[in-house]
Amino acid sequence: MTGPRLGRYCDIYFKPEFAGIFENRNAAKVALLVTREFEGKEQEGLSRNGGIGTYYRTLSRKLAEDGWYIILLISVCEHRFRGESKIPEIKHIFSASEAEEVLDLQSSHRSILGDARIDSQLLDYESFLHMMFTQAIVHTFDEAHIYVEHHELFGTAFRTIQAKEAGLLGRNCLVAITMHGCLEWVYESHDKFVLQYLDYYWQASHLEQTAFESADLAFFPSHALKKRVESYGWSTAHARHQPYFVPIVEPAISEIESERQTPPRTQKRSLVFFGRLEERKGLCTFVEALKQLTDYWKERIEVYFVGRVVALETFRPQNIDSRQYIAQELADEIHYTVYSGFSSAEAIAFTRGLSSPVVCLTSNQENFPNTALEMGQLPISLIVSDTGGFRETLQLLERTEGVYWFAPRDVTGLMDAILQVLCQPPQPHNVPTHEKLEQINRRLLTQKLTYIQQAFPRQPLSSPSVGCPQVTVVVCCAQADKQLLNCLHSLSVQSHMDLEVVVLCNFSRCEADSSIFQQAGAIFPRIGLLRTSHALEVDVTWKRLKEMINGKFVVVFEASSVAMPFAIEQLLQTLQTAQAEMATCSVLDSRNPDRAVNLTQIPLPALLKTSGQAPACVLLPVGALDDYAPNLTRPDGLHTGRMLASALAHGRKIAYYPYPLCQRQSRTEPALTAKEHLREQYALRHYLARGDAGQWSRRQLYVLLSAAQQLLYQEIAPPAAYSHAEPAPEPPATPSVDPPAPAAAEGSAAAAAAADYWQSQWRQAQLRIAAMESSKFWKFRKVWFSLKQRLGLPNDE
Repeated sequence: MTGPRLGRYCDIYFKPEFAGIFENRNAAKVALLVTREFEGKEQEGLSRNGGIGTYYRTLSRKLAEDGWYIILLISVCEHRFRGESKIPEIKHIFSASEAEEVLDLQSSHRSILGDARIDSQLLDYESFLHMMFTQAIVHTFDEAHIYVEHHELFGTAFRTIQAKEAGLLGRNCLVAITMHGCLEWVYESHDKFVLQYLDYYWQASHLEQTAFESADLAFFPSHALKKRVESYGWSTAHARHQPYFVPIVEPAISEIESERQTPPRTQKRSLVFFGRLEERKGLCTFVEALKQLTDYWKERIEVYFVGRVVALETFRPQNIDSRQYIAQELADEIHYTVYSGFSSAEAIAFTRGLSSPVVCLTSNQENFPNTALEMGQLPISLIVSDTGGFRETLQLLERTEGVYWFAPRDVTGLMDAILQVLCQPPQPHNVPTHEKLEQINRRLLTQKLTYIQQAFPRQPLSSPSVGCPQVTVVVCCAQADKQLLNCLHSLSVQSHMDLEVVVLCNFSRCEADSSIFQQAGAIFPRIGLLRTSHALEVDVTWKRLKEMINGKFVVVFEASSVAMPFAIEQLLQTLQTAQAEMATCSVLDSRNPDRAVNLTQIPLPALLKTSGQAPACVLLPVGALDDYAPNLTRPDGLHTGRMLASALAHGRKIAYYPYPLCQRQSRTEPALTAKEHLREQYALRHYLARGDAGQWSRRQLYVLLSAAQQLLYQEIAPPAAYSHAEPAPEPPATPSVDPPAPAAAEGSAAAAAAADYWQSQWRQAQLRIAAMESSKFWKFRKVWFSLKQRLGLPNDE
């Protein structure tokens, strides 16, 4: 799985007291399902409803039927399962937050977790925990085929996929992602186009897209959802169409456990809004359609809202939830009842127990909703928004009878559909039989297992052959000192034998330099020296550098860092295993050797905002070196951060070894001044703009356009126009992670900025009012209104 020289440096095992809980360590097939939701009311700590939870419950049952050993990993969960499961098809349950309690973590593991925790990189922290659990499962079942499935939300599979590409999970582990509805799609379906938490949004969206495109297997449930994410620039050519399994609704009403779920008896027709009570599900469209009904029909229907009450985005400034909104709009209009807090099974049982119910599924957009899979099995009338997700779902069930369609967001169309149903006498409709549903599920299971089997390599487990190609290390040096010698010492003891070194320095010659370079030559006989200066044209320097490079691969390395003995070998193996165009790694912090500095892949808007991250080293094939030529106007040599940004902009594959392979030497670097930071931002922008924009990836162009639109809006709009545009995000945080300290300061700064804005607006308004009142027009206006009042004329005359 990893090279022998790495030993236990990056391997992870369960602690001895937990290693013994696994019943069958000789299992041939192991499935690790990683999710935020799992419908399992039998066990404390699991959710009672939700589409993703229903999906994973059904998936676990189907895989267990095929003989898979199922392990469930719950993210964003405080509960401590300790591997215990009360669900028959699940062998073990863990929460990501208990990683440090059940996993035998070494200093290398704690170092990368420490960086994510200290910097409050909550998305990264959770993703690393998932990666480490996966490593432990792989080592526990070392002879098994291991299938790992994540949802795409928040990109929590990102680090696991990086570990797989780096060879840390072996070749018998398969990492898959099923698309359920990414953050961009959720915001769009909520009509949230103005965002306040831009950095979080950019980061989460980038991780979702990158993880989905890099997974061994990628599934999408509906063509409608696939088409939407393609419009955001996602690449889906490798993805497989895999509809959800059908959660079969049993004919007996066995889930009603108390009078609270017992449907009321009424002579009126029952109209049911079924789903989470939010705008995305069409709540506002449904309420407006009810208000347009005549009094005749309002008196003849009983309306039931069956779904979870949530805060509404449309009314966020007023802090109104869906229950309050319904009361505000319908209190004097129609008789209704809100039922919130049901589990999925309880909600279905309640709805089925109503007398001739008419269920309305009114979403603005849909992915492949379980609500339609469930309601489509009941012999009731359905009024359905004609989104691709709903239509594909009902087509899977072959449910056509008693279905009434209307255009999404069309209030009048929905009202007409309601009237069409109400004007007809209640009658049961033909629905798919139990045997038909089982047949559908068997077909879907066979299809999914075929995809999984085809994705596993046919060759026996083995590490890819790296060989020993010649590698040229270009050491970028700002000054000749002891740090340069330490760097060269670390390169001289590399496990990869065929190395040559070129020192690229951008300082003037002095007597002390000669002594340093004499020592450098003694350390590393195969060494070259190339100086850069303003007096020498950059293109000439670049040409000379390429002439000095003899290796098939090039490593750009900071002289302020030292490499671990296996660094070059591991980077080379990572590049070839991932079939990438660039490889890099995390680096240990010189000020705190127990903490690594993780390289978090961030989208271009964030890179441009921060002037980019500079990894300690990057490795790439020599043929790709021209793609990363330095600016011809800036004689500062190669810059790893700009090289990384260029690879991202052009959609090139970047492999990342998640554990530190080098360490920065201690040196107190002065913080950049504001002017220096702006200069670095300009340099990065100039570096990215020098190439052919036609070679940029479509995704990055879309992201940059979105970011520019957001930032321009915030520039011209008053703060209040977007301060309530979205709720505080819900990242996959864990109780052990402290929230970022600057958050309060940022909030107070935003509030102060808003206050300053409105004060300035008020002062300008006062000046305008004073100017108007002193004008001849204003004086004449006062006389005119006084005359109209005396004549008895209305003010609007």
